[in-house]
Amino acid sequence: MLLAMMLGWVLMQPGALATAQRCECHLDQSHVELVRERMRLGVYDSGSITRPTEFMVVQVKWHVLTDTSGNASIDATTLDDYLVRLSQAFAPAGIEFCADPEIDFISDNTLFANVQNTYELRTLNSTEDAIDVYWCPSVQGGGLCGSSSYTFSPVQGVVMQTSCQGAKDVSGVLIHEIGHYFDLFHTHELNWGFDCPNGTLCSEVGDLVCDTAPSRNMLFETCVDPTDCSLRTDESSCIEGYPEPLCDGSPFLESETRNFMSYSPVHCLLEFTPGQYDRMNATYWNLRPELQAGECSQVDRCPADLTEDGLVNGGDIAVILTQWGTEDDQADLDGSGTVNGADLAVMLNSWGLCW
Repeated sequence: MLLAMMLGWVLMQPGALATAQRCECHLDQSHVELVRERMRLGVYDSGSITRPTEFMVVQVKWHVLTDTSGNASIDATTLDDYLVRLSQAFAPAGIEFCADPEIDFISDNTLFANVQNTYELRTLNSTEDAIDVYWCPSVQGGGLCGSSSYTFSPVQGVVMQTSCQGAKDVSGVLIHEIGHYFDLFHTHELNWGFDCPNGTLCSEVGDLVCDTAPSRNMLFETCVDPTDCSLRTDESSCIEGYPEPLCDGSPFLESETRNFMSYSPVHCLLEFTPGQYDRMNATYWNLRPELQAGECSQVDRCPADLTEDGLVNGGDIAVILTQWGTEDDQADLDGSGTVNGADLAVMLNSWGLCW
């Protein structure tokens, strides 16, 4: 926090509105220069941060578009599932998520049919101490899967389409957009220049994170085989926009097709790198003070760990058996009011090391 206060305008200066693209994450020149200055000052360096050992709990506020008949863009069960996946994906960064228990339903037939201006949508019922996430059936005619602000964006929040390129499970896209919210850029970012596969400028160009391999835009299934998420060996159609022959024909064999911040097919978005986790952690502490002030209860990361030893194992089963048939709140994992076989099933599904 002290570093953020000392850096003043460098930390919080907003830039111009980004132009609409697939991910609406265009950076204009003022953004590029601002981030370059932050890099120079060490704003994104998590090594100098003294932070508590417990997880930082970040509150999410769900906003769900409905039509005037009450049809909702997304249901509460799916939102609960996505929240768990967010926490799992960001756990190595020391970040967990909880949701405001009150979903904000926005009834508007026009917006329900199609959201064209995501920036205007983000101004509706926005909050101060949480990440506002707006869910819509259609964004820009179905051509935009998600949109997120950066720390320097003048309008904050995330807009999500409830499907993406035919995929109904868009948890990976949500994680991608929250990555942007914590100032991660695309693995194929070009605004700071381009590093070749055998290059050494990783902290100055590309996505500015050194342990993500130099990457072309995956262009989804154009460059990635959806059956196994491998990079296609014939990359001739994936070269558009990249500065050949500056790389002397060096192959992009290390392109990370499973990185959340790539443009791989939705189901291939599975992982961050340690460097990306460090960047998000530093962003939380140095650039997102509003999230540190959120009124969010502590998330129980592993409710089935009844012995609180960091593992779900035989010791926890022993607790279940001891409380069998009782109304013990701790052992009643499914909230049914009675400790029984359903609670044992919850425990077995959580077996092993707590994430």
